[in-house]
Amino acid sequence: MKFSFILCNAFVFSIAMHLFSQTNLKPSQTHALLHLKFINPDDTPFKSAEISLVQQKSKEIFKAKTNEFGLVQVLVPKGESYTTSCGSYQNTAPISIPYRGNLQWKGTRYTHPTIKLIFEYKDLSGLLVKGEQIRIDTKSGLTFVGETNAAGVTTIYLPGQDAYSISSSTQEHFHDFDYSIPLNGITTLKYYHVAKSSVQLEKETAQKIAVQKAAEDSYSKEHEERRIRDSIRGATPTVVIFINRYGKPIDIYDGGKTEGLSGQLTDYFYSICRSRPNEKTAEVLLKKLRGTYHYYARSGNKEWTGTYTLYGGGVHYVSVGLEKEKPIKI
Repeated sequence: MKFSFILCNAFVFSIAMHLFSQTNLKPSQTHALLHLKFINPDDTPFKSAEISLVQQKSKEIFKAKTNEFGLVQVLVPKGESYTTSCGSYQNTAPISIPYRGNLQWKGTRYTHPTIKLIFEYKDLSGLLVKGEQIRIDTKSGLTFVGETNAAGVTTIYLPGQDAYSISSSTQEHFHDFDYSIPLNGITTLKYYHVAKSSVQLEKETAQKIAVQKAAEDSYSKEHEERRIRDSIRGATPTVVIFINRYGKPIDIYDGGKTEGLSGQLTDYFYSICRSRPNEKTAEVLLKKLRGTYHYYARSGNKEWTGTYTLYGGGVHYVSVGLEKEKPIKI
């Protein structure tokens, strides 16, 4: 994830001193006339609402009502400093009025200090992301949500003097910050965010599911084909041919010592270079279905036991006499 932070401070409270006559209220030797415009964080007028100026020392309150443009006129004692309240909002940046004759002040004032967070979202392909929800959680417990527009941008207004955590639809709390903003006005923060979008994640998830399903289907198909092959092989007898590797005649009892004699091996298979017997030349030949079987072999006073496993079809050779023989107990 890549991001950058650009900070813009906007000190919108600009107070200018003017000397001109007013039809309604007029400044005096003791009072200055304030011409103030109150605006919301989104720069719309704080219109047709009551505002208060609070004298910092005496806490005396001077009230007035804004017009449809957010404008208001207030007479206040000179030589004092004042803060403002707009309903539940407070702006504690002081307005200091010097003690000078017939003063008129004009200025623009925000209802309360605010962070204007401009959040731009691009995916990993560099494309602007539309319709992505951005959530800001504050340390004080407030939550603010915005949604990116066609330009990949959402603007969220946050209360000042707090700590903040940014989350998106795809990432939780990927950036934390706190910022002490000027008491009056607005601070603009521009945040550029580059990360996977929810659309990209959905595509990746769909691709992973498709790959997994294809693998499962392939395995199921292979397993079924193998099952069919094994079933066919299991139903097909295997030709079992016994080979003499001892050098002397060997009697073969397939199934164990207690079973009947299956045959005798007299032809000595002395070398791997010699061709093994086939179905026509084999001395002891059996046909059996898939399974594990036992045999008993005997030559003179020597004996052998062993097992062999068949999987169906084909020819299986059983060499007798290579392993160490056991003397027959009399």
